[in-house]
Amino acid sequence: MDARCFLYSCILLLGLWGEVVSAQTFRRVRNVRELEDGMHCVLAGYCAAHPDSLYVMASQDKTGTGKKNRAARKLPLDKNGRIHIHDGGTAIFELQVEGKAYAFRDMALDAWLAYSNGRVQEYTSLLTLTDEELASSVNPKNKYSNKFEIISLASARLSKTSLYTKEDVFTSVSSKKQFGLMPVGGISFKLCEQDVGDSLFIYKEVQPPVLAGREDGDWIFKGDWLADSLFALDYAQARRIDFTEISLPQGKGMAGGGKMPKGYVWTYVRKGESGRLPEGWPNVVEIDRKDEDVQGRAVTRMVGCDSCTLGPKYSFTVPSGTGIVWYRKTEDDEGWLTVGLPYAVEKVTWESPDGETVASERLCFEKITGEGVVFHRMETDEAWKACVFPICGKRQNPVNP
Repeated sequence: MDARCFLYSCILLLGLWGEVVSAQTFRRVRNVRELEDGMHCVLAGYCAAHPDSLYVMASQDKTGTGKKNRAARKLPLDKNGRIHIHDGGTAIFELQVEGKAYAFRDMALDAWLAYSNGRVQEYTSLLTLTDEELASSVNPKNKYSNKFEIISLASARLSKTSLYTKEDVFTSVSSKKQFGLMPVGGISFKLCEQDVGDSLFIYKEVQPPVLAGREDGDWIFKGDWLADSLFALDYAQARRIDFTEISLPQGKGMAGGGKMPKGYVWTYVRKGESGRLPEGWPNVVEIDRKDEDVQGRAVTRMVGCDSCTLGPKYSFTVPSGTGIVWYRKTEDDEGWLTVGLPYAVEKVTWESPDGETVASERLCFEKITGEGVVFHRMETDEAWKACVFPICGKRQNPVNP
């Protein structure tokens, strides 16, 4: 990577980190996949009575069943929509994730947000209980739990009343239902049977931004980035860009001396975040689940080049009408075009000067003998395997798998 680009990137990183060294800083979580086991977080929300103010769950001095709800306190947001905590008045929780269940440990009290699933009416008690207090129960029908659930998993977003009790709570002799955690009136946080509260959000502690810029141009981003820092980098120096380990800030144009990646560089982002990139960003793939065989989906036309593009990092589908174009920039080799593709190809076409799509003759390397190199003709339904050296057509044109 260019030394000047790397030095400029370091200066940006130091500037961004300098914003948060004087206090704990938290940013809003917008996707359930950002909820990591062990992360530190703040519970916050808005209320209808004061829509321009943010209320966070305040710290508490003791545990037990004597306090039925958690108090709220008002805090300002900075220009980037982040919370800065300078004192001990705000409750900071450590998140525990077990599958689709979430538990919040008050770090100052070493106790859990909890609730009783006994019979209640409009509200159920929001408690703060230690492990010992959770385990104790005078009445077998009135057990305590510290497990919550996010209902809006289908959209993978954290929106209004996103946290609900994992276990059902008895509301009468014959009925049970989940209760939602929400701030009420800017005074306290409660568990409500009906949607009578206001919007609740989770704010995650900011991590320092990290850019791994290896010599081969494979850029991997971690931590929390601001748009003014992220999009001020010179992406023309990169050969592959991986944003899947960060939550992209809401889209802005290129900032400062920032430059777009070159037209053959591929970029990977989290599912649903491609729209946060500056307009015109090329070759974007949204990655959904890294633990599956097919990990993502191309959301733009994909353009590659034999000598310039690093191999695909994740597996992904290419929707019909999107397509992949692979260019080979070499000297004329007597009319034949050889291409080393990093992915399997079923169909190859090229466009003639008048715009007509033409199917190419396809051959594939088979072996080397004493008499020379042997190629075999491929059937129309036969796919080229990845990382072999096929020959197509008799003209040097873009390949469109």
